[in-house]
Amino acid sequence: MKKFVSVLLCLVLGAFSLSAVTSCIPSVENDNEKLNIVTTVFPEYEWTKAVLGDNADNANITLLLDNGVDMHSYQPTAEDIINISTCDMLVYVGGESDRWIEDILKDAKNKDMAVINLIDVLGDSVKEEETVDGMQGDADHDHEDEAELDEHVWLSLKNAKLFCSEIAGKLAKIDSDNAEKYAENAEIYIEKLTELDLRYQDTRSYLPTVSLFFISSRITVSTTTPHSPAARQIPTQILRLLSFSQKSLTSLIFHQC
Repeated sequence: MKKFVSVLLCLVLGAFSLSAVTSCIPSVENDNEKLNIVTTVFPEYEWTKAVLGDNADNANITLLLDNGVDMHSYQPTAEDIINISTCDMLVYVGGESDRWIEDILKDAKNKDMAVINLIDVLGDSVKEEETVDGMQGDADHDHEDEAELDEHVWLSLKNAKLFCSEIAGKLAKIDSDNAEKYAENAEIYIEKLTELDLRYQDTRSYLPTVSLFFISSRITVSTTTPHSPAARQIPTQILRLLSFSQKSLTSLIFHQC
């Protein structure tokens, strides 16, 4: 992946150089007045639109990973690299799966870009990826000695509220004229998230006393993760997963798409 991104980045930068001669010619279609924002996964896209509010019409918001695209094995196109390198604001998850973005940012054309790394926003509160017997990472892993962080930080409503505040703050810096509006929109959306979180907690507190108690009184349920989400799905790893499930008498296998 790293070599792939490096080669593609060189090609894209070469294209920038070739087009530099025409950069001074006025363009018929000028989107310079619009904010160009790139998000990697849908939750980021949703939060950004909510914070922008009515100003969303004055922004070009790009969602890189559409439905069905696996962030753990995603390979950027030349267009993706250009969008990231020239955007006004980038929102991405961070972690092992997004190391290719770090390579692009090093040579980004827009040096004043506002960047939000979700894992960096959370800091020390990010949990490490759970490892159990049978888990196998990518054989080409360049950072085997580092603890792998759990990248699914967008699943927490508590985290989502922090991210919305961060998005509002970054938008205020690149579009100060609408700073107050972004803060108001973020506050409104955070209130909705808080209400949703309360409903979730109510449901969660109710389920163990009814449904889960009813089920657990009759069968034993346990879960484990025999395969790292960041690992590539190669045939040998699939066979290893099948062997693991047979030895552990696994009844169900959930796969993240």
